[in-house]
Amino acid sequence: MNIIIEHILKRVEQVDGKGLYIKVLRYIRIFSSLMILLLKLCQYININCSIIPGELWDINARNFINKYILTVIGSWIVCGILLRCLWIFSDIDEEIFPIYRTIIDLIDGAGSVYVMVYVINKLIESYNGIVFNGRLVVLVAAIYLLCYVCKSLYEKNYRNYSSWKRVYTGYCDSAGRRIYENTTVFYYGKEYKISKPALGSCILNDSKKIEWSLESVMESEESITLERAASDREGNIRLAK
Repeated sequence: MNIIIEHILKRVEQVDGKGLYIKVLRYIRIFSSLMILLLKLCQYININCSIIPGELWDINARNFINKYILTVIGSWIVCGILLRCLWIFSDIDEEIFPIYRTIIDLIDGAGSVYVMVYVINKLIESYNGIVFNGRLVVLVAAIYLLCYVCKSLYEKNYRNYSSWKRVYTGYCDSAGRRIYENTTVFYYGKEYKISKPALGSCILNDSKKIEWSLESVMESEESITLERAASDREGNIRLAK
């Protein structure tokens, strides 16, 4: 069961893209959602809050953008969920992941750009006195922002929880960063994991303290006491990023 869970978590981490491209698309979606809610709010209080003055676009272009916005959003959400679930819960060869991730990025990019164009068009229409009536679009924007806020709060609180839960060893790496239990370090260029003996086999030093150790990820390597490694300047012990 643990193997299955680890496999799923690994696939989730893989499909959760990072980088400048992903951040730009996220900011586009956040800005677009905020503008949609702002437009609707301004209508309720009868204020023209359009920040993009300009002439109306061609009527055919505006009708096309307005007509298919919900279709694009719905297809975007469904495709995104299906592709991510397919990757997470299937045995697709990891060698094709770059192609798979590229497809997801292209879909996200197309959807984000379409929504941004829709918002720009609505801001121009609002400036020219055309009323914004997209209730379902407003609902989708509100749900997206709510999910984003909840996700951000959860990640912040999880980081705080992980920090509080850490058991520090009392030693620092070569850069002065505190070393904690179960973290990964590099010592003489080799990878180790910080651990301490089980309760039934605790190794105590002369001062009755638990002796933290470096357990090599390579079975052929012997474990090393953390006290020895931390005092060995030549070994240049450092936390893995």
